[in-house]
Amino acid sequence: MELAILPAGTVNRFARDMGIPSTPRTALDLAAGPETRSVDVGYVNGQWECASGT
Repeated sequence: MELAILPAGTVNRFARDMGIPSTPRTALDLAAGPETRSVDVGYVNGQWECASGT
């Protein structure tokens, strides 16, 4: 499954660690491009979770 990450809020650690730009327009341009990345996800207490390990 493909999922686009568009940063919002103040911390955005996951987006920052993944190299996703903080400006909405630039992040949207990246999301619309051909590049994809794989990340690990888990299902914890009824919610899907993902985290970067930096």
